[in-house]
Amino acid sequence: MPLKIALVLYPKMSPFHFSVPYMIFTDAMPEKGLFELKLVAEDNKLPTDVMHLKADGDLSLIEQATIVIIPGWHDYTQPPSAELIQALQKAYQRGAYLVGLCFGTYALAYTGLLDNKKAATHWFGEQDFS
Repeated sequence: MPLKIALVLYPKMSPFHFSVPYMIFTDAMPEKGLFELKLVAEDNKLPTDVMHLKADGDLSLIEQATIVIIPGWHDYTQPPSAELIQALQKAYQRGAYLVGLCFGTYALAYTGLLDNKKAATHWFGEQDFS
């Protein structure tokens, strides 16, 4: 049974930050069938300034994910929506792995799930996470 992965799309998302986990869990994995990747977005608010993506569904897909990936974050001073925060908290409570790539750790930190825990992030955010 493949691990279910939810890759969260958000407005102003960097194509680079999207492409890394997307490639890892699709084209770059020779062992097909290990992962089932779903693109999830809140209310179809998709990044449209650089690329056009179609989500497989809304944040409810996170409920079935074993791994949830936040690929970067558009503005580390802005928290995610209450809906995304709640979806991430619920995923964590049921045992899903949460991954914040680069500034994606800020999105996870806004959930409160990193409080009093060690976390790795981009070097620019070192002061905020120490």
